[in-house]
Order: sequence, then structure tokens, then C-alpha cells
Amino acid sequence: MTVDRSLTIFICTRDRPDELSSALASIARGSMAPARVLVSDDSEDGQATEEIARKFGVDYQRGPRRGLGANRNACVEDLNTDLCAFIDDDVIVSSDFVKHASTAPQTQITTGWELNFSTEPARRVFASNASFLGFQKSDTRHGLKSIVINATAIPRKAFSTIRFDELTRYGYEEIDFARHASAAGWTIAHNPDLWVEHHPSAYGRADYNAQLDVSRIYLTRFAYARYDRNPIKSWTYSVVSAVHLLLSAAKSRRPIGETLNVIRRSNAIYRTRIRAEEAS
Repeated sequence: MTVDRSLTIFICTRDRPDELSSALASIARGSMAPARVLVSDDSEDGQATEEIARKFGVDYQRGPRRGLGANRNACVEDLNTDLCAFIDDDVIVSSDFVKHASTAPQTQITTGWELNFSTEPARRVFASNASFLGFQKSDTRHGLKSIVINATAIPRKAFSTIRFDELTRYGYEEIDFARHASAAGWTIAHNPDLWVEHHPSAYGRADYNAQLDVSRIYLTRFAYARYDRNPIKSWTYSVVSAVHLLLSAAKSRRPIGETLNVIRRSNAIYRTRIRAEEAS
């Protein structure tokens, strides 16, 4: 098998040894091998994960156990190739994934698409820009400001100024990364040949929808304040998003207390990040 020298694949995992094994097997079946595969493990007990990594002959490290963003950033600290790609542990890469990711230009961020099996039948998921409320559903005719994280090749030099958010456990961190990259002058381009299968695991998704709302509201508000440099838009968004969430909860008969907690959590995280930036 041909071995590429320019691409590292990072797999951030947490207590999903079976899914991780399938992900690593798909890389091993590919038409080309990456320069390196690193498994970064946030599991409570890393023994099973480390054994799988050893079985496939890939590198292993213990993650920081502070959420997905922190785990990805820990990977970046160990990046020594020109390009990298992050895949979740429940992803199966296409046979030519490494071939297309490793030949991506180092002057841009290149994103593809995923075949997502969370629905029946499976659906193709492409990068979509964020609407005003932060949902990824807006068109991209005026340029991409989003990525499909499981099918994206990122140049190492992008990380000189950009990192993944570490204040949320998961959710919307990839579009925050893309918005930050766009604000920093990076172009995001689509490559239809770069794709993966995503088989979302049910494990570790307790409080999933509430966590997504927390991340979406906090990260969208932050994007308006910092990347767009529009504090009025950021403040307006904080009000509109709260009203929208409360009306949505009333319509679906979700407990109002849970919804108010989501709003409080997102506001608290936003204030924490703003204070940290002002203090630095």
C-alpha cells in the first residue's frame, strides 16, 4: 500500500471501543495509508481503547478529558505533518479518503460530505452556513463558512491562530472553528470526492439536545461579538434566541425549567470566554 507523508488522521474517542475498531479498520482498508493515525482517548478507563490502537499499529494518547474541543486541541499539539483530518470514532472513511485529503491544497481548508446513518434511509450531509439563529441550514452561494468536520483536510499552519472551543462538551464547535477560520482570512472549499460514512453511536448522548442548544446559542453569540465584530448583533441575538427557544419549548411542551437552564448555561459560558479574552 502507498503511504502518504503529508496527512495525519486524528480520532478523538470516549468509551466506544467497538466503533473505534471499525473506524481504524476502514482506514487500514483504504487505497492509501496516512503518514500517521493518532487515537486520543477521553475514556474513563483507557485500557480497551489502547489495546485496539496497538492492534492496528497506530499511536495512542490519553486525552485531557475536558470535552471534544479540548481533546482535538491536544491532538493539534502533536501535529507534525502539513495536513490533518479529524474523524469521530463512529465514522467509516471511504476507500480513497486519504488520497483526496492528502492532496488538498495547503492554502485553504478543504471540506467534503458525509453519508449520515442517523436516519432511514441514510442522508448526505454537506456543509451549510449558519442562519441568524445559528442553525446550519443557510445556503453557501456566497462562500463556505462551515465544514463537515469528519471530512475535512486542515493545513497545519491554520492552527497558528485557530483552535477548537474548549468551553462546551460538544456541538457546533466545528462551525465555530470554520467561522474563526473565515474571519482569519482562510478560504473553505468543497471537494465532492472527500467523504465518509457516519454511523452516530447512541452512547454518550445523554442530555444531547440540551447540550446542542447550549453550544449553538453560546457560540453564535460569540461569533457575532468577536468574528463579526458586531456587539449590537450579538446582544440582539441573545434576546431573540432566548425568546425563540422558549416559544419552541412551549410548542413542544418541554419543561420550561430545562429551557431556562439552557439559556442560563449558554450565557454563563459566553461571559466566561469574554472575560478570559479581556484578561489575556
